[in-house]
Amino acid sequence: MRPGTFKLRGKTAKDKLIHVEEVLRSLLRRNNARSVAMIPPMPFSLVVDRPDEVGTVMRYMFPADGTVVRASVFIEHMPLDDKKKPMREVPIFIKIFGSTRTMTHEILVKRFPTSVDLDYPVSTGTRMEVSFASNLDVSGIWIGMLYRISPSFNEVKRVLTTDLERELEDA
Repeated sequence: MRPGTFKLRGKTAKDKLIHVEEVLRSLLRRNNARSVAMIPPMPFSLVVDRPDEVGTVMRYMFPADGTVVRASVFIEHMPLDDKKKPMREVPIFIKIFGSTRTMTHEILVKRFPTSVDLDYPVSTGTRMEVSFASNLDVSGIWIGMLYRISPSFNEVKRVLTTDLERELEDA
């Protein structure tokens, strides 16, 4: 059926009324159809050859309210222990600080990628610093984090399910 056209089916008034009821039920079902979209957390990452002189490898300021939900760290070259063998694990410190509070979390990074789930709420302007103890000789540092922006900063688009289905078909 083309938009703006409607042909009533049925020969008798009763048949035509039944057809109108069927069309109305169909339209009501369409109007009640809802779609849900998932908004994944925003990833950010970096690679640094070596920490600076005080052990810092990353500084970041959050541009919006949200939550830091995950951190992953990989170290290509672990520091050597007293026996000149690579250490099994190295502590890394995540410090999140703003105008009202400071949180510090220590992660023991092993020789393989290490990930931890976090639940750090942050507000606009909150800063984060990731560092090692300054005396550790680490290199090849990979860091990745997931940050979920508060829903108040998300753009809301309302679309009919039929429009969404059409967009998916065209893609």
